[in-house]
Amino acid sequence: MRYLISAVVGLVALAGSCHAGEPGAAIASGDAAAARSALTAMLSAAPDIPQGKGYLAVARDQADTVQRRLDAAAAPDQDKASVVRRVGEALHALDPNYGVAVSGAADYGLRQALVKAEASAKASAPLLKGDARLEQVVAALEAAQSRVDEAVDFGRAVMVSPSEDVARQGVRAMGIALQRAVDGWDRDGTHVIDWRRGEAGLNQAEAAAKGLAEPVPSH
Repeated sequence: MRYLISAVVGLVALAGSCHAGEPGAAIASGDAAAARSALTAMLSAAPDIPQGKGYLAVARDQADTVQRRLDAAAAPDQDKASVVRRVGEALHALDPNYGVAVSGAADYGLRQALVKAEASAKASAPLLKGDARLEQVVAALEAAQSRVDEAVDFGRAVMVSPSEDVARQGVRAMGIALQRAVDGWDRDGTHVIDWRRGEAGLNQAEAAAKGLAEPVPSH
């Protein structure tokens, strides 16, 4: 099972991708440094991530981990107990407050990484006035968090499911929610992922954020 559980027809693109103004224009050098620090934490080197990754990269890693666990849970040879165990592992990768940790599991879940990435974007937003990409990043991360919360709810239901069939339905629902958190969700069928309508996800957040990676002018 891949992120794209059902085929998405047509072009998937950010709507309104105009970049109004140059990032960090006419801001003080100290503020520019703070903006760079926040963007660095989001993109490449978060201070509380020992692996030297940014929050978006951690979110991507955890999304991949969740997908692998769901793939394992969906395998036809898994009985109910095995499905529930795999979902517990997926839950922990979504949010360490739930589920079952496995050896070497990260301290950050997907949700925590998204929250931290959003906080970093908001920290730099006042300093990068006029750049629409920051608004896109924040909106996409907020939407992704909402979908992750749905996946967590489905996973918690699987943990107490009365039967294997019900558990497997929950696994499928988790996969759809994860897909939407990562790929975005064309909920209105326009063939465009529109961040203004809460349709964006991690992919769109990364695309918008990478455009902000260039050095922020110091004056």
